[in-house]
Formats: sequence, C-alpha cells, structure tokens
Amino acid sequence: MKQLLIIYALVGVLLGSCGEPLSDHEKEMKRIEREIKSAKKEIKRLERKLPRKNAEQLQPTPLPNYKIIKDVTSHPHQSSPKKRSVDVRLEMRIPKDALESLGQAIRLQSPHKERLFINYYLPDQTVGSRSWASTHFTPKLRINIHGMTEKQSNDPFPPIPKGALVIAKFAGDRFIGEKAIIYKQADGTIQKAVKYKDGSGATSRLYLSKNGKFDTRNSHSEYYIVIDQFVSAYDAAGLINKYALLNK
Repeated sequence: MKQLLIIYALVGVLLGSCGEPLSDHEKEMKRIEREIKSAKKEIKRLERKLPRKNAEQLQPTPLPNYKIIKDVTSHPHQSSPKKRSVDVRLEMRIPKDALESLGQAIRLQSPHKERLFINYYLPDQTVGSRSWASTHFTPKLRINIHGMTEKQSNDPFPPIPKGALVIAKFAGDRFIGEKAIIYKQADGTIQKAVKYKDGSGATSRLYLSKNGKFDTRNSHSEYYIVIDQFVSAYDAAGLINKYALLNK
C-alpha cells in the first residue's frame, strides 16, 4: 500500500509540472535538439543509399582558406527566424563548388540557418562594398559570383591593330570584367578597345586635349587621365575610379 501511494505521488508531480510554460531559452534548446535529431536521421538515410565500398572511399574535401571578418545575428521581424549576416575574406578566387562547401560549413557553425547571408571578399576589396561572391540561405541556397571567376580574370585583353601604340592597358570594373586598352593607331587617331567577362566588347574613339585628357565626348562627359602608373576615369561629377596600369 505504501508503494502505491509513492507511485501516485510521483505521477501527480509529473502531471503538475507538465502545465508549466517553457522559457524562450528552453524552447530554443528543444528546437536545436529537434534539428540535430533530424540531421542525424538524414545522415543515416544517405548512408543507407550510398554503397558501402564508395562510402569507405569518400574523403572530405578540404575547405579553402578563409577568415570570418564579421558575424552578426539580428531579429528585425519577430514573426520570422533570426537573420545571420557573415562577411568572409578569401585569399583568392575559388570555384562555385568550393563556395557551396564553404557556405555549408559556415552554416553549420550556428543554429540560425534559415536566414543566412554570407558575402565573400577578395584580399584587395573593401568590406561593405559590393562583394565578389555570395552564398545566401533563405532557406534554399543561392550562389552568386558577382565579379570575375579565375578563368575570366585570366582571359586575354581585346586585340588591337598591328602596329598600334599602346598608351594604357588596365583592368577596369571588376564586376563587369572590363579589360581595356587605350591605343594610338597608325593614322594618329586614339581608340579605346574594351572586352567584358561575358565575351562581348566594343571599340570607341577618344580625343586627346591639350591638358592631357582622353575625352570620350559622350553624353556622360567621361574622360581618362594617364599619370605615372595609373589611369583615372572621370565624368561630369568627378572621379569615377583609379586603375593601375598593366605591363604593355
């Protein structure tokens, strides 16, 4: 009889505790536990589908060298999951599949996976300006390379006529993949040949003024000035950008 009373008491305690609301922290922990359990099930499912021989031969692909510059989590909308924003510095351009692997690895570092925005910057890029590439999870993964790929960066410059004198050779806007040559033709006229990362290109005439400007005479009043080892591009509002001259 005494044992039955003890059992009834324990049941009463358990039933009483079931009515207590969970704290936000406890809810978050339970959500993370559910995600971990779901991930383990998915891994087991994939392992069953994979032939044992191939599974033993699989080797993890090493991630490219990177450094996380900024990692911020915010909650701007209470009705939606928390937003995580990450800025990453890369040592060099990497292929799209390596971007995917790196994005997935960074995603696993935090429980906030449904609204994750990762931007990648090359060594000479300023963080906060337009990134070279991005992997965004919303929650579906979207991979974008905004700048030039390694192959595009190594593509040749546009051809110029035989016997032309190169005045300036430079890589312009990295996002449209601009490669440009300002040159003087045998007849004395000055041209600018440009090639873009998509393979398209154009040639336009420039007009040299007495003060050393290479004027386009277009609607934007754009012109170029070549001084020392740089070519500076201007329009009516002022300096657009400054580019280093490349070996002729």
